[in-house]
Amino acid sequence: MQRGRGRCPPSFWRRTNDQDHRSRHGAPGLDPDGPRAEAYLLEAGEAGSAGALLSLGNLYAGGAPGLDPDGPKAETYYLKAEGAGIPDALLLGSLYQDGAPGLEPDGPRAEACYLRAVEAGYTEALLLLGSLYRDGAPGLEPDGPRAEACYLKRAEGGCIEALLLLGSLYRDGAPGLEPDSGKSRYYLSLYDQQAEGSPAPGR
Repeated sequence: MQRGRGRCPPSFWRRTNDQDHRSRHGAPGLDPDGPRAEAYLLEAGEAGSAGALLSLGNLYAGGAPGLDPDGPKAETYYLKAEGAGIPDALLLGSLYQDGAPGLEPDGPRAEACYLRAVEAGYTEALLLLGSLYRDGAPGLEPDGPRAEACYLKRAEGGCIEALLLLGSLYRDGAPGLEPDSGKSRYYLSLYDQQAEGSPAPGR
């Protein structure tokens, strides 16, 4: 249950969520309208909805018709949502990794967010962290071995996408990690077989 929802009746949240969705994405006879979505979410946020704070972060990060993306506002509302109990370190990390209008990419801050998400048990953050280490970002140099470690840990958890990323990493190499065609073929083959539901080969 999202913190703060007990302060208003359920009908308020249903009405606000419906209005927000229609305003952002449109509906029959209603064009998408970013400012209206912003107004509804601000009202809900002021009433205590942590979910509305998160939605505001998403709205400002991506923009909407009539509302340009705004990196600093997205950052502000992601931080507010996190402070209200919403685990949004993945979204905040992506914002820092990619940047947004008014907010420059920041590799170390993205790394800190992804690490925080991993520590909180969000293992999917390992893929984002691995790709951050693979590609680097302003203030953070690419690091092939650290990318490899993240992908391997996620693959051990049963994520087939990690197998594909490992295959690509070994095929192309990265700073500190030489290409390895044998490992690349192994992980890409393993990915193909698991994606098709076939038995995994022995190594």
